[in-house]
Amino acid sequence: MAELSLDELAERTGESVERLHEWRAAGLIRGDGPLGAEDAEHVRLIRFLLHRGFSLETILLAESQREGLLADFASQEFPSGRFPIYTLEEAAEKSGTDVSLVHRF
Repeated sequence: MAELSLDELAERTGESVERLHEWRAAGLIRGDGPLGAEDAEHVRLIRFLLHRGFSLETILLAESQREGLLADFASQEFPSGRFPIYTLEEAAEKSGTDVSLVHRF
């Protein structure tokens, strides 16, 4: 993945620009300069953790206690460029599954 703007990162990860601004201000993604594959992996990992019931405060605390924690897990859990990322609606369409069923899963 080439260098990205915050808008491009939002488009590629499916996360809102506003939320990315929040996460950037909190130090969970790079604070300045161009963004890249590592930032996309951080976004995916943060979203994964939030959907699994971890609060943003817990994620911030873990990252502050062990700098680089997100980078360590992002590189292991979500190999960069290995799997395409789809919205739930796109995944449902590609698999021929009803969107409401995908949302329930």
